[in-house]
Amino acid sequence: MTSSPPLATRLRFLARRAALAGSLTLLCAAYARAQAGAVGSAASFGYVVYDQTQPGCSYSFVDIRGTGTPVAFSAPFRNPSLDPPADDDGGAVIALATPLHVYGTPVVQLVMSTNGYLSLAASLDNDDGRDFSNDAPLPAVPGHTTSVAGQQVYGLAGRLMPYHDDLAAGPTGSAWQHYFPVCPRPSGAISGEPCTVLEWSDWGFASGLPGTFSFQALLYHSSGALAFQIGPGDTSAGASATVGIQDGEARVGLHWAANQAGAVPGGTAVCFYAPAAPLGGAVADLSVGLPVDEFPGVPGGQLSYDVYVTNNGPSPATGVVAGQTLPAQLTFAGDTCGGDFADGSWTVGSLPPGGQASCTVSVNVVAAAPAPLAVPIGGSAAEPDPDAANNTTTVVVAFDEDDAPPIPLADPRALALLVALLAATGALALRHAA
Repeated sequence: MTSSPPLATRLRFLARRAALAGSLTLLCAAYARAQAGAVGSAASFGYVVYDQTQPGCSYSFVDIRGTGTPVAFSAPFRNPSLDPPADDDGGAVIALATPLHVYGTPVVQLVMSTNGYLSLAASLDNDDGRDFSNDAPLPAVPGHTTSVAGQQVYGLAGRLMPYHDDLAAGPTGSAWQHYFPVCPRPSGAISGEPCTVLEWSDWGFASGLPGTFSFQALLYHSSGALAFQIGPGDTSAGASATVGIQDGEARVGLHWAANQAGAVPGGTAVCFYAPAAPLGGAVADLSVGLPVDEFPGVPGGQLSYDVYVTNNGPSPATGVVAGQTLPAQLTFAGDTCGGDFADGSWTVGSLPPGGQASCTVSVNVVAAAPAPLAVPIGGSAAEPDPDAANNTTTVVVAFDEDDAPPIPLADPRALALLVALLAATGALALRHAA
């Protein structure tokens, strides 16, 4: 005789079936729209995503099982007689050793969910980790609510999703965290940077689908890069999972896979790179400009021009230097950047993405020139520049004709000889005409 399942199990099954059935139409539409991420696709914020087919985003699982710190999940503010245990639907607060910038915002704590996502929440009151229904496509407002002291509160939208699905630890599953001062798996953006590894080890599906698999999130603290790695064992290869990220307001998101069977096979690595630290290392587009680049030259006078150096990003620019070359007719008179231009070289230093520095340069006009003078001005940084064409500009100094040096006259004796020859030639021509 087969005994019927306990009341709690049956109620849980009915609740989940109702939730799934009630959103069947929406899910079908989501399935139709959801596409696996394409190499190099980017969100409007500027994140770019790659997979293991791209050099720099290789699959290299950092197994911290047994060497890291165990993660213990809890499920607060719930009815234990009706709800599943914490290792099925639960969360744990993860305090980061150093901040992680996500969508430009520093994060010092995360909530790790048993269902394969990380919430940008500071406590279980904001997100209890029990959202078992993955959202797709991204961005999407989570439909899950958190029960706080009897009140239903929607969980935070900001999430990192290494493998969001209805998951459970089961009898063999465990979870781990570990901080590395130098990450054993390079990010591909900044060498030697620290990382935090969060691992779901031997995790299974709450539905009872056979098999377990391990997956992890690597959070890179200097570059803000994120790497999600999924090991073998998931026979559906992501059929009901979302792999992606989204900001705290669900306004911007980027998914690699969403409810696509076969899209996330074992051995998958998915890497998200923040705009300031792209794959392959820092890149800074420096530009040098002048609001006014043409000036009249007056011998004995002085003129001033403004030089602007701008970092168009995406990375911070370091070791920024600007320089100019003065022709002999101009001499340095002063500047507003500490006199750096006295020797023709202005040490700007560092500029963040979008940062700008300016300097007003004054020069003496010591002599005129028959043609306009060109003062070339250029800039450079330590980082590779994707567009060197805008690194240089030119100040033009033009003189009036009255200021131009006179045309030199011939020697007086040679001039007298020339007059005599012209006169003799004229006389000879008159005789022949007579």
